[in-house]
Amino acid sequence: MSVSTISLSVQTLIESECLSTNALSFAQDPSGQPQPNGSPLRILNAVKLSLMLTKAFSQCKNDGKSNHELGSLGLDNFIIKVQYSVDQSRARGDQLLSSVDELNAIASTDDNQWKLVDMGMKYSDNAEISSESEEGTSGTILQSLGNLLHAIFSPKDALVPEAQDPNGFLGEEIETAQGGGKRRSANKSLFHQLIQKGLPISVCRLLSDLIDGGANSDHSEISVDHVIQDLEQMTSLPDLFLYDPDDEFFASTIHFGQKFYGRLNELAKLLEITTVTNVGQPGLETIFVSGLPGSGKTHLVDAVRNFVSNIGFMVLTAKFKRGMEYSSKEIVTTLMDEMVSNIVRMKESGNDADVDYSRRVARAITGALDEVSLSTLVDFVPNIQSLIPQVTKKEGLGCTHWQLIFLLSKLLRSVLSQERKIFMALDDLQWADPSTLGLISEVLISICHCPEERGRLVFVGMYRDNEVSDDLISFFKSLVTVEGGNNAYVTNVELSSLSLDDVTKMIMSELRLTRRMVSGLADVVHKRSHGHALFAVQLLNSLVSDSIIAYSPMLHRFHWDQNKISTLKTADSVACLIVFNLTLLSMEEIQCLRIISCF
Repeated sequence: MSVSTISLSVQTLIESECLSTNALSFAQDPSGQPQPNGSPLRILNAVKLSLMLTKAFSQCKNDGKSNHELGSLGLDNFIIKVQYSVDQSRARGDQLLSSVDELNAIASTDDNQWKLVDMGMKYSDNAEISSESEEGTSGTILQSLGNLLHAIFSPKDALVPEAQDPNGFLGEEIETAQGGGKRRSANKSLFHQLIQKGLPISVCRLLSDLIDGGANSDHSEISVDHVIQDLEQMTSLPDLFLYDPDDEFFASTIHFGQKFYGRLNELAKLLEITTVTNVGQPGLETIFVSGLPGSGKTHLVDAVRNFVSNIGFMVLTAKFKRGMEYSSKEIVTTLMDEMVSNIVRMKESGNDADVDYSRRVARAITGALDEVSLSTLVDFVPNIQSLIPQVTKKEGLGCTHWQLIFLLSKLLRSVLSQERKIFMALDDLQWADPSTLGLISEVLISICHCPEERGRLVFVGMYRDNEVSDDLISFFKSLVTVEGGNNAYVTNVELSSLSLDDVTKMIMSELRLTRRMVSGLADVVHKRSHGHALFAVQLLNSLVSDSIIAYSPMLHRFHWDQNKISTLKTADSVACLIVFNLTLLSMEEIQCLRIISCF
């Protein structure tokens, strides 16, 4: 196979059948990406072509072309270079094609995967510039660009570049209900005319904002850079920003905070640590995740937990509680009991591999601990009896702090010796009592001295960085000391506030709107919440529940009153936020919470 290159005008390309039959991609795109078929393929190709054209149009504007020259551009002025694979016998050099039939013939016989390499300009030699043409505005430039893009999406109904209102699309202006200006009548606006022609809503909105000046929306301020940004988002995430969602999307209630946003770098870092094996000298991976209350520590670790559980890790989680430090040690032993319980379920699963694993673990435990030790361990890890039925519980067996450390260390080491990895996460370490922190530290250090087993454990501790005690600092230092001998690897992940870009991406994804449509809302939410993840999510959800953010049938999207959002009051802390949310509950609901809190 050889690579052939052809050059052709955008006009020739859209007049051919290639947008419906050939998958267009950019030169930098990886090969083998799945492509849609039928109408979605043509729409996606049209978006990619529009993106290249808009960048070329922007370059013309930056090169100092007059408004008259920009307004006079047609699709035949834009020359695109395309590469495709072909048999050596039919390879051709770079040549300019102008025949639609010849282009269709190439598309039907050769590779249907075409690379968009470059786009240049072909100006008319006899172009005349009138004196009044220099007085054009950015509005007329945007209308010219809009007409060009409209011709790509609807070639059989292309707008005439010189005309501002061909076919009477724009309709008459009517006063808005609030008396705040004029807006096109809904049934005559270009936006709704385009929707009736079957174009995606996002494309209709973009074309309408360009040609009609946003007469049927509250996002009339648009620039060429905005157009490029919109088209890039439609190209990179077409399922989110290009193709229309089903009716269920608009009928269901939007709920922010269910998906993962804003911590992609931290997530990638944790996934790399937990899944990449240290070749040659494995060590115990210890990760500490810190941040303010509500900063997303648990959410981040949950995302890692869900991933590793799907690739064979045994996942163990526990959470310490404020005001219940006396039960901290019980929380740790319950975590170990959960580990044994998982192995018991494997024993009873009927899966040959799991059953064999459970038997090997049972043999390892009985080989590491004698009968008295196992009987003592039953008091703290009751499921030992289900895994090893011959173990009996004996009364009167005491157990000191150091004996418990020995027993739990031996138990964990025996499980880790059977080659399956364990992901252990403890939340709210700042509320664990000193004795329990010491117990955890000693158990982890004992595993660090086992060359084979230490590489199969990932320990994650989460804590609030504004409530760090001296005992917790000592706990950290004990593991850092072990790290010096390459027996452990300690990683600290500090979660800062969400950036404006993080909040913007969250709103974009949930509302399925491009950046320029949500930038105002995102700015207000970020400033009001100070980037605090919990505050941002709660604020957005309150806006939805109060119908301040609501679906607009006329605009075919979720809509909000920017001024109303800007004047809203927000809580100053997590406690204030909880108190505020409690005031919204009925007396019956509050009474139920009082009863539940007693357990």
